[in-house]
Amino acid sequence: MRMASFSVPLALSMLAMPAPVLAENWTYVATAESGTKHYIDTDSLKFDGAYRIATQKTDHRGDDQSIFVETIAIEKYDCAARTFALTDLRLLDNTGKVVRVVKPKTIKFSSAPADSVLGKLVTYVCALPS
Repeated sequence: MRMASFSVPLALSMLAMPAPVLAENWTYVATAESGTKHYIDTDSLKFDGAYRIATQKTDHRGDDQSIFVETIAIEKYDCAARTFALTDLRLLDNTGKVVRVVKPKTIKFSSAPADSVLGKLVTYVCALPS
């Protein structure tokens, strides 16, 4: 059985090619009392049975108490129960570098009162077309 020839220069040139960039369509949703601004990436919306999964970005530049510039969170939303759960959190410094990743061992849903920032995020994500 003859093996196909492999070109090392070709392989190296392929490694130098830029990786595809994931689409991001950040839509502003709300500002917290602390000054943090919350966005949802509408291009990230996915469905998992009765749940919606979306990526949320929080801009902490307006919060003097925050040590992080941005956080990016993957959250699962239960629209019927008006609850949400954090599944992944990335903390970014002022250069955009991820300095910490948090992945909860168990997913716990929390309520999101309609008048809170979290409630506004739930309302927004649950109103997006499927």
